[in-house]
Amino acid sequence: MNSIMDLLNDKTIIVIAHNLDSIKNFDRIIALKNGEIIGQGTFYDLLENNLYFKDLYYSNVKSE
Repeated sequence: MNSIMDLLNDKTIIVIAHNLDSIKNFDRIIALKNGEIIGQGTFYDLLENNLYFKDLYYSNVKSE
């Protein structure tokens, strides 16, 4: 994944991810629920301040 990220340095990319661990290092994340934006920020900002994102993350971690 690092080599892909090196190629994309200084570029805007759109990623749709179900595995939230794969987006931990992204500069900005926009969280959606039913097509509506429910939060945005860094991974850790969302994890700390957005209950829906936090629930998604921890339910994903438990199922692994």
